[in-house]
Amino acid sequence: MASTAFHDLLDQLSTNEHRRVRRLMESNEIDFDENDNWVSTSIFDGRPMSVRFRVDEDSCQYSCTCEQYQKSPIPPCPHVMAALTTAEERGWLALDGVMLEPAGEQKPLEVAPEPSYWKKAIARVQAMHENEPDHESYWPADRQLMYMLDTVRSSSGPGLVIETICRDRKRDGTFGKFQSAGISRRVADALSDPVDRDIAAMLIG
Repeated sequence: MASTAFHDLLDQLSTNEHRRVRRLMESNEIDFDENDNWVSTSIFDGRPMSVRFRVDEDSCQYSCTCEQYQKSPIPPCPHVMAALTTAEERGWLALDGVMLEPAGEQKPLEVAPEPSYWKKAIARVQAMHENEPDHESYWPADRQLMYMLDTVRSSSGPGLVIETICRDRKRDGTFGKFQSAGISRRVADALSDPVDRDIAAMLIG
């Protein structure tokens, strides 16, 4: 099977592909389990994706339950890249010069995630609500909200994928850099522009 060095693959990713990998890393609490020399994790991307990999000296075998991997495991899907990048950034793996190759077919998950996953997710949501500040400090009136079309995910999915980004006004009156903005119902209610409130309500559903 064909193999490519991990860092060479990172360098070959487009800007949108890099952003998708980073978004998966930021939107998931990626935990790793080890069993029989295989490391596994679950990454949620519309549904839970099961990623597995095994590193032996200078090679790494990987697999994923996503549709992209089932159709074409080379190059690695964003879920595999997100898992490996997370492991390397945490210092658990040294992937410099390590060659990647698919491990073979892995059947898609047909069961729900383990209860512990949902318990942790619920606990995080509850903590967010308990620690949320008032509307004014949570979403300043002069914070600028914009909407960006994710062309990569929109072209491969059933509908449009919209990403919300924002930037804050600095002390000198100019705006800072755009950054990803998570929009909850509480944030939507705090928006000063009624048009933004309507759009946010539609995006939240």
